[in-house]
Amino acid sequence: MTDFDPTDREAHLREAQQSVIREQIEHRVATFLAKRPKRFAAEGQLDPRLLAWCRALYKGDAGSLVLAGGIGAGKTWSLWKSGETLIRAGWKGRFEVVEAYDLKRAARNRDEEQLARWTKADMLAIDDIGAVGLQDWDSDNLHTIINDRWKHGLPIALTANMTADADGKAHPEDLKTLVGPRASSRLQDEATFVVLRGDDRRRTA
Repeated sequence: MTDFDPTDREAHLREAQQSVIREQIEHRVATFLAKRPKRFAAEGQLDPRLLAWCRALYKGDAGSLVLAGGIGAGKTWSLWKSGETLIRAGWKGRFEVVEAYDLKRAARNRDEEQLARWTKADMLAIDDIGAVGLQDWDSDNLHTIINDRWKHGLPIALTANMTADADGKAHPEDLKTLVGPRASSRLQDEATFVVLRGDDRRRTA
C-alpha cells in the first residue's frame, strides 16, 4: 500500500512539475553529450578540485579555470565531464567546449556569428590552447573574447600542456606565452589553477 492520495492536488502538481524538470534536464544532458567526441565518453570520477569549481560555478561564484597537465592526463575529458556534471545537477547555462583549432579557424574566416556565440556562452572552455601557433591577429581575437567575458563576469576555462613546480602547482606566468600578457592578466583574476598528474592515458602498454 502506497501513500498515494488521489485527492491531493498539490502533491500531483509538484510531481508533475518535478517530472517536467527531470525531462528537461535529461534532454539538455543528451544534447550536450551528443556534441562530445566519442573518445571522451569514458566513465570516471571528476577530480575533487574540479568538482569544487563546478559547485562554485553552479552558485555563480566561480572564476575562470586553467587546467594544466601533461599529454593524456585527462584534461579534455575533464572539461566534458564538468559540463555533464553541471547540467545533470540542474545548471541551466550553456557550456561550450571549443578546440583551439576551431577558434583559430573561426578567427581566420572572420566568422563573427560563431565567435559571438562562444563569447556569450555562460561557460566557455577552450581546449589545448597551446596546440596552435597564434599569430598576432589570432591573439587579438582571443584577447577580445577573454576581455569581453571578463568584463561581463563570464568565466572561461583553458587547458594546456603546462609544467608544474615541485608542489604540483601550475605557473601562472606560463599563460603569457600561451595567450599573451593582456589575456593572461584577465585570466588570472580570481582564476582556479588545477594540475592533473599521471601518465598518458592514451598510451598502450
